[in-house]
Amino acid sequence: MTTRPLLHGFETIEQCSSALAHHILNVQQQALAEGDSFTVAMSGCDLPSLVALAIIDLPGIQWDKWDVWLADERVVPLNDDESNFLTNTRDLFSKVGVKVHSLDPELAQKGDTESCALDYEARLRNKFPQDEFARFDLILLGMGPDSPKPPPKRVTITYPILSNARSLVFEAWQVTTETLKVVLEDPGCELPATKVVAKNGTPVRWFTRDDVVQAINYPETKFP
Repeated sequence: MTTRPLLHGFETIEQCSSALAHHILNVQQQALAEGDSFTVAMSGCDLPSLVALAIIDLPGIQWDKWDVWLADERVVPLNDDESNFLTNTRDLFSKVGVKVHSLDPELAQKGDTESCALDYEARLRNKFPQDEFARFDLILLGMGPDSPKPPPKRVTITYPILSNARSLVFEAWQVTTETLKVVLEDPGCELPATKVVAKNGTPVRWFTRDDVVQAINYPETKFP
């Protein structure tokens, strides 16, 4: 079962961050009511810094319960400026004492994409042994102005895992109007973001700028 995405627009980045933080808190509370950890997969770029604006001091966030993985990663050394591990650690998780699961450092240093992917898959299967596909509580993806073209040498969570998440969110504060219009309005669009659908009855949520929302013909859903 698939449902149409929900589109949320905000006038300021602070409003967007606050709304996203409260959505994350809600998903965390649901997850911890059923289990003892909150499993999260995140992209990089500006996503960790935007989330950090409002969530670090948000009452109710239980950082000691968070289990954080990367939704996608470039096969580069972990201290490379292009590394999503570096971005997530520096901009958010080092500030709250949470460790992020990275690619294998030695394999990433060598640029061995296939071995990195096989190792990461094996660790995900070990984390989610009862599931055909890993079942994250929350997957946070980013889409910016250059997101439609993925770079080479990259390890990415597969579409079945994305679809299996309890909550699936796109942070698209820097997205262009043209890109979001195509993703949400063109059924024949071949951009990767159009293939990201939740099949558990929970809609994918998009958090972006109000001016982008107003410039396209897709209906807005006020948050919350």
